[in-house]
Amino acid sequence: GYYQMPFAIVREGIEESLRDKYQKLRDHITYLKQKSQTDAHESKTSDYETDIEVLVQQLADCKDIIDQQEQMIRKNLMETEEDRKLHGALNESRILQRTELLDRKEDRIVDREKNVEEREKKIFEIARKLDRERQGFEEVKANFFTQQFL
Repeated sequence: GYYQMPFAIVREGIEESLRDKYQKLRDHITYLKQKSQTDAHESKTSDYETDIEVLVQQLADCKDIIDQQEQMIRKNLMETEEDRKLHGALNESRILQRTELLDRKEDRIVDREKNVEEREKKIFEIARKLDRERQGFEEVKANFFTQQFL
């Protein structure tokens, strides 16, 4: 459950848990001190020391668990940042590919426009040539008719 929660919330929860355990440990130690003062038996003192050792060991175990969780959270945060960087690089790559594709399309369009302009020029030249030939034909035809009528 802790691994999917934000770092600050997990940290607060762990710190609060440690405070509670520390307070219980302190209360228990205070209780044991008061009890040991009233009981002078050595067996009671050895129980007290054993209890303290157990509680100190439990506290150390809890600190180890917290350290491990913090390391895992830091690792996850670093991986998330690396994922963002990778995602950004992939987006840049896609943008570059699209830019190259658009550049190629633009080059093809420019080439097509040049071809169209060249065809238009050829058609215009052919039309002018046909117009001259038609005018020449009309002159020949007019001369032929004038000679026929004379």
